[in-house]
Amino acid sequence: MKAFAAAGDVALQAEPILQSVFDTGKVISGFEITGKLPKRRDVGHWIATYFPIRDAREKIIQVGVLSAEIASHSQPATLSEREREIVTFLANGISTKEVASILGISVKTVESHRARIFFKLKLDSVASLVRYAIRTKMVEP
Repeated sequence: MKAFAAAGDVALQAEPILQSVFDTGKVISGFEITGKLPKRRDVGHWIATYFPIRDAREKIIQVGVLSAEIASHSQPATLSEREREIVTFLANGISTKEVASILGISVKTVESHRARIFFKLKLDSVASLVRYAIRTKMVEP
């Protein structure tokens, strides 16, 4: 549990993935997490693969994680047209599921775009995304 305390909100994002690996026994790779660690000032972005660890009887006893933090860039963030579109939807209170339906893409794709947006803009909450969208005149207050 110390690891979860040290990881803060980032751990909360990983918890459902860990449970899914325990429940299904399937490897989940390419899962992206963006968030703020309690002891760091900046927002981090990680990509990870979660895999089951089994005992001699093939029972899942642990979940292993291979994770890499993706370093931020010092140049100003440039959002793609699709990312700007998703920022507008999210800042207007449209859910990820609704955005996926409107754009005709999967929820996972919207989540990936959202993670990249948060990383590029160094954001750590939807509220900060809304402030960014208002400040850049992507949406009106």
